This record gives sequence, C-alpha cells and structure tokens, in this order.
Amino acid sequence: MFWREKPRGFCGPFQGCCVVCFGGGGGVFGFSAPLASSFAAAASAWARALRALASSLSRQQFLYFFPEPQWHGSLRPGVRAGSGTMTSCSHPYCTTPAVDGSNAGGVSSAPMPEPKVGDKAPDFALKSTSGETVSLGQFKGKKNVLIAFFPLAFTGVCTAENCAFSEDYSKFESKDTAVLPVSVDSTPTHNEFRAKHGMRHHILSDFKREASRAYGVLDEEKFFSRRAYFLVDKNGVLRWKHVEAELGHSRPNSELLAEIQKVAG
Repeated sequence: MFWREKPRGFCGPFQGCCVVCFGGGGGVFGFSAPLASSFAAAASAWARALRALASSLSRQQFLYFFPEPQWHGSLRPGVRAGSGTMTSCSHPYCTTPAVDGSNAGGVSSAPMPEPKVGDKAPDFALKSTSGETVSLGQFKGKKNVLIAFFPLAFTGVCTAENCAFSEDYSKFESKDTAVLPVSVDSTPTHNEFRAKHGMRHHILSDFKREASRAYGVLDEEKFFSRRAYFLVDKNGVLRWKHVEAELGHSRPNSELLAEIQKVAG
C-alpha cells in the first residue's frame, strides 16, 4: 500500500471500500469479504494510532506531518473519511471547521485579511526549486515582484498558467520584474512539475501555508491557496492585486504585463 501525489488521493481502506493499490504500477486488487473486514479493522486501528500521535505533536511537527490538501482530513484527528461530513478537529493546530461552521477544536478558520494596495507587502522566505530559499526582501531596491499564488501543481489551469509564465519569461524580465509563482505543494512536486513541462522559471513552496495566510488567500477548508496576484514595487510596497473568485479563473499575461507597465511608469 502506498501514498501517491499524482493523481491526488490515497489508495486504501479510508475510502470505505475493500480495494487497495499496491506497487508502482497502480494495480488494483479485490479481497473477499472476511479478508476485507480484517484489513479494514487493522487499518482503523492504524488510523486511531495516527490520530493519537497527531494529538501529541507540536504546531511545527503537526504542519510537517499533516500539511498536504491531498489528505482531505482522512487522517486528521476527529475527521471521518469518505463520510461526506466534516467534524471538528480536536487538535489545537488543526483548522478543519465543524459542520456548523464553528471551529471549537482549533484555531479560527476565518482567513486573514489581504494586504491593502499601498501597504508594505508581507515578507516571506520560501524554498525554491532552484535549491535556495527566496525572500521577498531580497528584491527590494532591485526588482519589482509579481507574486502569483496558484492552488495546486499538475491541475489544468495551474499548468496552463505556469507554462504561460515560462513562455513569456523574457517579457517579464525586460520589465525588471521577478515572477514568483507560489503553491502549497512540496518542492519535489514542483521539481517534477517543472521538468514535465520544461518550465524556465522557478516555483516557491509554501508548504507550511505561512505566505498564503499572510496574504489572506489560504482556503482554510481546502488547505491550499486561492489563485491570486500581488504586484510589489522595488520599495516593497503593494501596488496592485487581484484575487480570483473561482479556482478555474486566471489573469492573462497581457493584463499582468500591463499592470507592471503602470508601476514601471
């Protein structure tokens, strides 16, 4: 049994059935009812053990072990997988909301406010596919920065958007602007994403959701960011922003380059 990032999801008993995936080829095998029942009981005990472990973790440890949206709450404390309902998480660092919209078991699920145009843009330091840690502050006095949050790698709109960034890379460079695409995916996922599509630009991993929270674009329920754009000038001031109302929407590069031209004067 194994975990796969592509396609997203967990192959195993947590889907409420007796089908499980083995090996790198993704083969599927069925079991007889008695064997499936025994397997489900063992898996349930394993899940309870993981929930107990999660309850003892520090905030940093919890975000390390339970950060990815692919978990869909199935192994988070107090959340039933495959039931179609969400219950409140008992862990103090879990942001999973209760059915009634409250979050009695954890921190508030209300999103942080977005920074306003004219404000100093929140700084961050994120791991890049270049192998370095990139901060917003390092561009101050040197380049404008377009921060482009996107939900998840390997999804249709996000792939098209990043391929477009790569194709127009020189156009952004000519306007003295660094494009920093950011998602909550891990750096290894980003590396594979870039390699598959031959992208020229690097991508930043907001694995702990700190940057997306600071910019008010983290969807606390889905645990990934909304698609959003923040244009920061050389003085570190936010000059333009746009947050998409729908995950399937995106801004064309022509519009982004036009906004950059306004900042460049």
